[in-house]
Amino acid sequence: MKRTHHRTGALLATVCGFTLCLPGVAHAADAPTPHLFATTLVNKTGTTITVTAGVGRGNTISVWQSGSNIRIRDTGHTVAPSGDCTAISTTEVACRAADTTELVVNAGDQDDTVTSSLAALGVTLIGGAGNDNLYGGSANDTLEGDEGSDFLSGSAGNDTLTGGAEADRIFGGSGNDSIEGRGGSDIVDGGADNDVIYGGSGNERIVAGAGNDYAEGGNGRDTIDTVDNVSGNDYVEGGADVDDCRTDLGDNASGCP
Repeated sequence: MKRTHHRTGALLATVCGFTLCLPGVAHAADAPTPHLFATTLVNKTGTTITVTAGVGRGNTISVWQSGSNIRIRDTGHTVAPSGDCTAISTTEVACRAADTTELVVNAGDQDDTVTSSLAALGVTLIGGAGNDNLYGGSANDTLEGDEGSDFLSGSAGNDTLTGGAEADRIFGGSGNDSIEGRGGSDIVDGGADNDVIYGGSGNERIVAGAGNDYAEGGNGRDTIDTVDNVSGNDYVEGGADVDDCRTDLGDNASGCP
C-alpha cells in the first residue's frame, strides 16, 4: 500500500505537470496585465504617428519638435514606443520627423490635457471621455472634444474644432477656423480672421471676433456677437428659438428678433 501510494502521488504530479498545469500557465501568460493597459503607446508606421493613451487614468501629453525628431511625453506615466520611434526615458519617446505627414493623439478616458507645440505639422487631438483640455499648435490642427465638458484652443493656424454633447469652451485663436459646438450650452470665441461657427443644440454664447465671419446659433436660445467695428462684413443666422444677435451696422442677420 505504501509503494502504491508513492506511485499514485508521482502519477498525479506528472499529470499536473504536463496536463493540468500547463494550460493554466499558458492562460496566465496570454492575459494582458493591468500595467500594459496603463501604458501610453506611441507608434510611427509609414508617415503617421499615433499616440494611444493608457486607460483608467488622466494623461498629460505634450508634443513638440526637437531637432530632427518629434518628441512625445506623457508626464508621470510609462510610454512605450514602436515602429520608427525610440525611448528617451520611461515617460518620453522620439519619432523621426522626416516624412511625417500626420500625428493623431487619442487621449482616451478620464480627464486629459494634450498640448501640441508643433509649428509646421498639423495634429489631430481627440479628447475621448472625460473633461479634457486640448491645445493646438500654430499649424492647421483638428481638435475633437468628444464626451465631457471640454476646453479646446486652436491657437494659430486654420483649425477645425468640434465639441461634444456637453457644455464646452472653444476658442479658435488666429486663423480661418471652423468651429462646431454640437450639444450642450457652449461658449465659443472665433478669434481673429475669417471663421465659420455653428453653435449646435444648446444655448450658446458665440463671439465671432475680428474678420469676415459666419455664425449660426442652431437650436436653443443663443447669444451671438459679431461686433468688430467693421460694417457689413459678417453674416449671422440665429436659428430656432429666440436669439440675441449683436451686429455691426450693415452686417447680414437672419433669424434674430
